[in-house]
Amino acid sequence: MKKKNFARLLAFVMSAALVLQPVAVYATEQGEGDITDPVENVGELPSEEATIEQPELTKAVPEVVTSAVDNINESDVSNISDTNQDRELITEVTTTSDIAGIFVLNGGLKPVTFNCDNEMVSVSHYKIQKEKNGEFTNINDSGEVTEGKYRVFASVDMKNQMSREYALSNNVKLIVDGEEWTYERAGVLADGFLMSAIFRSPEIVITQETLPALQNVYIEGDKLYWDPIVAKPGQQVLYVVTTNGQGDYFAAPPVNLIDQCAYLNVSPGEVTVTLEAVDFNAGDESLSAVTELKYFYQGGSNKTPLTSVNTASDADQIFVLGAPATQVSFKLNNPGIIYEFNGWREKSGDDWHYISTSARFQDKSYKYNVTVKVAPLSSGTYCLDPNFELTVDGKKFTPIAIKKENSGEVSSIKFESPEYTFKPASEITVIESAKANSNYKSIPKVDAQIQQPYIEFEEGTPLLFIGTWYKEESDGSWQDYTSGTFTPGNWRFEGFVSVIEKYASSYELSPDFQLEVAGQTWEKAISFGGGNSDPVFTSETFTLEKPAEMNLITEVTATSDIADIFVLNGEFRYPTYTPSDDRVSVSQYDAVEVIGQKVRPINLYGEVTAGIYKCSVVLAVKTDTPLKNAFSEDVRLIVDGTEWIFVNFIGDTDGYLVTALFESPEIVVAGEEPPVIEDEGHWESKYGAVYYEFPDGKKATGMQKIGTQTYLFSKNGTLQKNVFYESEGKKFYFGSEGKLITGWFKKWSATYYADDEGVIQTGFTDIEDKTYYFKADGRMTVSTWITVGSDKYYSKADGHLAKSETILKWGKKYTFDDRGVLIN
Repeated sequence: MKKKNFARLLAFVMSAALVLQPVAVYATEQGEGDITDPVENVGELPSEEATIEQPELTKAVPEVVTSAVDNINESDVSNISDTNQDRELITEVTTTSDIAGIFVLNGGLKPVTFNCDNEMVSVSHYKIQKEKNGEFTNINDSGEVTEGKYRVFASVDMKNQMSREYALSNNVKLIVDGEEWTYERAGVLADGFLMSAIFRSPEIVITQETLPALQNVYIEGDKLYWDPIVAKPGQQVLYVVTTNGQGDYFAAPPVNLIDQCAYLNVSPGEVTVTLEAVDFNAGDESLSAVTELKYFYQGGSNKTPLTSVNTASDADQIFVLGAPATQVSFKLNNPGIIYEFNGWREKSGDDWHYISTSARFQDKSYKYNVTVKVAPLSSGTYCLDPNFELTVDGKKFTPIAIKKENSGEVSSIKFESPEYTFKPASEITVIESAKANSNYKSIPKVDAQIQQPYIEFEEGTPLLFIGTWYKEESDGSWQDYTSGTFTPGNWRFEGFVSVIEKYASSYELSPDFQLEVAGQTWEKAISFGGGNSDPVFTSETFTLEKPAEMNLITEVTATSDIADIFVLNGEFRYPTYTPSDDRVSVSQYDAVEVIGQKVRPINLYGEVTAGIYKCSVVLAVKTDTPLKNAFSEDVRLIVDGTEWIFVNFIGDTDGYLVTALFESPEIVVAGEEPPVIEDEGHWESKYGAVYYEFPDGKKATGMQKIGTQTYLFSKNGTLQKNVFYESEGKKFYFGSEGKLITGWFKKWSATYYADDEGVIQTGFTDIEDKTYYFKADGRMTVSTWITVGSDKYYSKADGHLAKSETILKWGKKYTFDDRGVLIN
């Protein structure tokens, strides 16, 4: 062999040796003492902690119609790598957008903004198309939204910093506002991986909608009148009144046009007045057509002049020697007036100059300036009298500047306070006595936790009390205690009174200072440091004794009239309860309607509608002196033969449980079936949208049962497909044919279950002898830990809870009881 060929062979063998390094293989051996019971290995699936989520409120059904996909030449993606060699592939991107706010008839067209929480990709606007002569063509991202069909294109791009570790799958999906968009074509490739892709929205149909005009609109004198409209549930109806293009909101008629024109500085003469009803909760969505009238404005003002105001401030609390010169606040006791603090001024020689809020008061003279203005909401009703007078804290202020509008009205006046100086020592206020409120009497009880009582002095008293609990020991001495529990024996609360530091230059305690707390005069003991600045006071003595043994109540049964109250369309009233044990009372505490994970109070004497309800009651031991009866810690309440749920104890006497709160199981009031439409109408298809029309030409709207199937139509009659819909706290799904889905179904890789009525289930649900847990939005949990209170559950890979079994997860064994609760 030639030397040259031999060298090549040797190099090849050495390089192979470097590559083919030995790989160590490890096997897990069973250690001594390991549990050998058969267990189910659930695998190394990713796990998440299930949390209680707030339900997503479904918005009004959008006017979106999906048509067949156009024949567009898509880029060849056969050369895109979809094997995870060195990058993790992203299969789905979810985002929200402002499409619904843009595509409104006569609205302004603009690029769509996407809000994507995915840290690895960005979603951006690409272009907009509109249908013309049966074909979609590109249009400018500006102008006005008119009738017709639109499509939006978006670009999904890997972020630069993520492109070395992640890439888009060639089957990647884009979900925008809950709707899947159509993959249009591939974008940028890098090393055979997809870095960007273009997607197309479903068709967006914009139609002309005629709104009704308001009734009986007229001007009488200088006032505008009309007939108000009735608000629908969830609406806040307001009325927009404009004069020569400038407007404001009004809740109801009439509107004083003189005030309106004066407030908006409208010039005298003929004025164009418009009136329109809007839904304030829906972003001023129009509820009526615009009505236009003519009005002759003669000018002038009917405003009421304000002549004076007497208010209070916190200036005396702020003006403390050495304290910062912070902003003064004023009591708003006149709804037509607001105050604007202009700053403190310090005297230096014969001059006064402003100081910053961080500067501190010295032993000098000070003033502050404040501007009085008419509140914006009252500017159409009030103005300031040129001779307006301001009194603050009983002191009259001096006007130094007046601001007038072009109309000659006074809109604001700047005032200067009297001079502030610090009192000499001879003017220090001596406090002879003080009163305070406190809960100290209710705290010392045998076995109760030792805690600090609150001691609050009367308003305006600049004092502070600091103390602790003391117990008399066997040798007659008193020992302080700050933690633990009260034990039998003699106790008292003791502490010292002092002037709050910021007021120490203005106040001091009298040597004969007296203290009264919660109506009890406390005894003065000693003074710290041999002086009278911090005198010590002590409460009366509490002698604690262990009460005699109690009769413990373990179970209470009662009857009620709940069944007579929770009837569809009946009038709600609070239920009454009759306990069989005359030692206790049962009284109504609350009643709520359960909506998903939320609850809503029920209006007394309101109508009972279809839904889920709960009642709660207070179970209390009747007062005995001395106390003879109390509840056991595991007391039960049975109402009408059904056990209620214990919530917590809310009261005790001498350490014994005497008041408890219980909650009923769910009370279900079934609703009426949706109206069944006899097969008297017919289906219509127009511009890709499907309708159901009655013989009179009217279109079906809302949930409608046609034959044996239930469908969903928008307010304009369009059949809705592949959409979630929420009504009265219940969530439904309508499939690709527009029919209401029941049973199991999948959407966007998530699994849901709807009962026979089509209601999507949430929380713990039993289905065919197995229990599942569904999140607040209806998604079934899989391979997930679920925490409810102090209990933990686990949903397995197929979704049902682990019960009465031991499973192996991440090398650890977990055992669950027959209810699915983790026990070790």
